[in-house]
Amino acid sequence: MWSDPEIVYREKVRIATNLDIAARMRLGGLFYVLCSIGVIMMSPALHAQPYIALFIIFFIILAVLRLYIYRQAVLYYNSSEKLIENAILAIYILTALGWSIFLIWIFMSVDEIDNGTALGILCTIGFVSGGIAAISPRIRLT
Repeated sequence: MWSDPEIVYREKVRIATNLDIAARMRLGGLFYVLCSIGVIMMSPALHAQPYIALFIIFFIILAVLRLYIYRQAVLYYNSSEKLIENAILAIYILTALGWSIFLIWIFMSVDEIDNGTALGILCTIGFVSGGIAAISPRIRLT
């Protein structure tokens, strides 16, 4: 079965795609940390809330996990490829959920659209487009 050239090629493409996605996501978590801090600092209503720091801590943890997953993918991909694939999926889901809850918290906390809220909306648009670019594998179609 593994001698079939098409199956071997698909397996190589899957491995290359997973390593490419892990490499692209490693620094993406830092943008969530920086943007969440920027949103909070620009909005006096958010800056005054005592529990808002939990979002920053959450995004820092996710950023560290992204670096850890990248390291595991580079060093130990062949021995734990399914675990790494699931970790990549989980980190993307957790990041999307975390930012969504953060944006909902922003909308529930402010009475009017201030600078922090506008920045939060702009960051969300940027993260969506960046996420699409990050999970789109670079595979030559020739």
